[in-house]
Amino acid sequence: MADFGNTPLRRKMPVQARSRARVDAILQATSEIVSESGLTTVTTKRVARRAGVSIGSVYQYFTSKEGLISELVATALDRLEEVIATRSAAFSASSLDEAVDMLIDDVTEAWDETRWWRLSRAAERFGMEPRYRAFVQSLERIARDLLMMHLPSISEQTRRQTARVLVNAIGATLQALSEDEADKETLKATAGALARGYLNEAIVDGA
Repeated sequence: MADFGNTPLRRKMPVQARSRARVDAILQATSEIVSESGLTTVTTKRVARRAGVSIGSVYQYFTSKEGLISELVATALDRLEEVIATRSAAFSASSLDEAVDMLIDDVTEAWDETRWWRLSRAAERFGMEPRYRAFVQSLERIARDLLMMHLPSISEQTRRQTARVLVNAIGATLQALSEDEADKETLKATAGALARGYLNEAIVDGA
């Protein structure tokens, strides 16, 4: 696997509104191609054609298709992290079932919006896996806090194990169903059923 860690992937940042709009169109075109047919089908020529710009415009801002994909991964991680930053307080103020539903809803929306199910494999390639691990750890922290608030009788060990398994299971379910092109509501319903079933077991086993 090629190492892009020391390779500049972005030539310059857009300053003027027209330039930013052009870059947004380029990234949107890249995202659509990734969503439709995967990372391996991205080429600068195809992106330029989809975005309605010259290939020179693409290279004006990005060094290669790797630069385009790297930018998508970074933007997706920004959105996933935003979910945690804006929702933590709301999760804590809700009942356990409501909080779990909100968590699944927000993560699924962000997952779908960013095409993370397509981009996740590229995170490690561009050195962004630590950011994704930090996002998962934030989800685990929220899950632990919710369990502490709503299920105070379970042990600390059970709480930590339950939070970790719960978050990983939701992520795995979303990934598997996304690869099968399930619709968003099916993703939410399946992940929700899995989460509630596992929580019920944790209540019984950890009581």
